[in-house]
Amino acid sequence: QSITDDVFLFNLSGGTTKRNEETLVEFPVSFGEATKRVLSFGQANISADTTTAFAPTQYIRIIADAKSEDAALAEVEVISFGQNIALETIERGGHLDDQGKERAPAMIDGNVNTFWEELNWSETGQFIAQWKWDLGATYWVNRVLFVAFQETTTWGRPRILNHRLLGSDGTLKPSGDTDFDVLFDFPDPTDWNNPEPITYLMQPHRPLRHLQMVFGGSSSGAMAEVVVIPTGYVAEVELRSDFIKIDDRPKVYRTLEWEADLPPGTQILAQTRSGSGLDEGNTYWHRKGHEVTEDEYNALKKQWKGDVVPYLRPSQDWSSWSNTYLFSGQEFLSPSPRRYVQFRVLLQSDSPDVAPTLHGLRLNYSDSFLNGALGEVTPREAHVGEPESFTYVLQPDFATGDRGFDRLRLDTPSQADLKSIGIRVNGAEIQPLSLELMPDSIIVQLPQVITRQAVEIDLRVNVFENPYLFNAFVGHTDEIGFWQQVDPAGRAATTVFLPEVPAASSLLDKVTISPRVITPNGDGVGDQTEIRFAVLKTNTPVKLNVYSLDGRLVGSLAGDRRTDGFLVYPWDGADASGQRVPPGIYVVKIKVDAQAGVQGLSQIINVAY
Repeated sequence: QSITDDVFLFNLSGGTTKRNEETLVEFPVSFGEATKRVLSFGQANISADTTTAFAPTQYIRIIADAKSEDAALAEVEVISFGQNIALETIERGGHLDDQGKERAPAMIDGNVNTFWEELNWSETGQFIAQWKWDLGATYWVNRVLFVAFQETTTWGRPRILNHRLLGSDGTLKPSGDTDFDVLFDFPDPTDWNNPEPITYLMQPHRPLRHLQMVFGGSSSGAMAEVVVIPTGYVAEVELRSDFIKIDDRPKVYRTLEWEADLPPGTQILAQTRSGSGLDEGNTYWHRKGHEVTEDEYNALKKQWKGDVVPYLRPSQDWSSWSNTYLFSGQEFLSPSPRRYVQFRVLLQSDSPDVAPTLHGLRLNYSDSFLNGALGEVTPREAHVGEPESFTYVLQPDFATGDRGFDRLRLDTPSQADLKSIGIRVNGAEIQPLSLELMPDSIIVQLPQVITRQAVEIDLRVNVFENPYLFNAFVGHTDEIGFWQQVDPAGRAATTVFLPEVPAASSLLDKVTISPRVITPNGDGVGDQTEIRFAVLKTNTPVKLNVYSLDGRLVGSLAGDRRTDGFLVYPWDGADASGQRVPPGIYVVKIKVDAQAGVQGLSQIINVAY
């Protein structure tokens, strides 16, 4: 007799009534068949497993009614629907939150003797119990099972009350919140018999990272376990490295490469962040579970002192996560030079039948030209689309062994006015060996190698983006095309703000049409007009259409951004087929389809011959 006889409740699954001579004996198990509910989503494939009979099982007891010297038990095999990924949620970095009450993890502990139940009325009298669950990765989920607590020591018999079940693959809303789909909505009360267990069968398999359950009424029912069964490969998994120290001296990170197998329908998305140091310390916890300061912890009585947990975290100079790397070998996207780096990689698949394989990441780096460089721009404010004179000051941080720099690149919001450019080294005006002006940057080759001297650049540009960050880089003629980034000398030290933009009600600004009357007869005078404007607060594409007065679409216009930063759309009086339009009055409509809504503006253009 096993000691478990007095501890656990066993149910008879099967047996033999005669002397058994079979080499293989199978006993199907089932549980809650009289009260269970199966909810299917979608259409099942021909090969899909739609079996729903099951029994939650942890211990198996086999009793031999008689001894036999010639017989032996060779193997016991238990067949399940698949691996229950709920059990390792926390180890994968996921979490289960029941509005901070910390009782919901009892549903994923593999122990049917613990349970989650909510019974609490809000101030309005409307009961809302809920939990949110991050699985820690995105899986192709085959089914989700809910098993009620089997004892009747709770508020009622074993049951799961009416609820709403939501799921998400991890997609975010514009607000940054998780975007959930309703998988199952509150049922018709006359059709809901408070069942247990419940099986949610996903057909076909559904990619899920998050689950949420919301209850209505006076109780949730007591839920002992939630079982999540996936199929095939993981739909999406995140890999995150430790904080990696590259060297005691800052290094310039050049490119990020990876080696991977990417079957059709799979992809790898990589991101980086970088920094110069790590902060070490301790986190102090009260016995009741909340964090306290070190002084508060030392003042506590011994029985109220919780754990002291050491931490290692990025210092304040660390960057946020970079944009996604689009291909192996792409230029490093996080600030550099730095001493530390961290990697984050998403492995994604469009099908449970295939998965990407990442063999390794490689970061290419080299010695920096300087130990560091700091920049600052003045003034810090400007008006939208109006020429403004700025001065950018770069202060090198030179260390023994540094090469210094003799090339400088400054990103600009529009092409700088050549006559406005002035360059000084340690306050003395200098003539550069070369000066290249582009619509979005200035590249200067200096007549000497700079080590410790401050460099100043005067320039005049139009600013449209709020805020705009003046990024600068230093280089050397020995390595053309290789740049070392300059860091801001302080918070927002290289940022220019446009004060009127936040309060602006329109996304369109400084709209001009010149000339208002066109005569497209081919004589070279007044043959076309230009619609010129600036767009605020968004980078969404702009649509320009020309209409006749009776509302008929004449044609759509194409334009581009000019060197001064303004968007310019020309019209030569032609319709969509390229034919000249009849003389008359026409309406050009400018439309911006932004996240905040669609905004538009209409202007009149006259055509005469």
